[in-house]
Amino acid sequence: MSGFVLRKISIYLMIAGIVIGFIVGIVLGDYPPQFEGIQEPHPLRWFFAFMVAGIFGIISSVLYAGAVVAETITDTFNGEEIKDPTEKDLT
Repeated sequence: MSGFVLRKISIYLMIAGIVIGFIVGIVLGDYPPQFEGIQEPHPLRWFFAFMVAGIFGIISSVLYAGAVVAETITDTFNGEEIKDPTEKDLT
C-alpha cells in the first residue's frame, strides 16, 4: 500500500471520527449540555464524544506517520520518484 493511499485513509478516518463523536454526543441526550443545572440525562456524553474523536485522531496520526515512512522508504511522492539532486543524468 503506497503512502498516498495511507494518507488519504488517515484523513477520511479523522473526519469520520469527528462526525461519529458528534453523533455520540447528540444521541446520548436530546439537547446541548446545560451547565446551569444538573438535569443532564448523561453528564459524560460529551466526554465520551470527544474520547471517540480522540481515539480516531490517534489512529489517524499513526496511519499518517506510516504514510510518511512508506514514502521515505520507497522514495516516492505522489507517485513520482524523487531524484537525488547530486546524481548526474548519463543519458
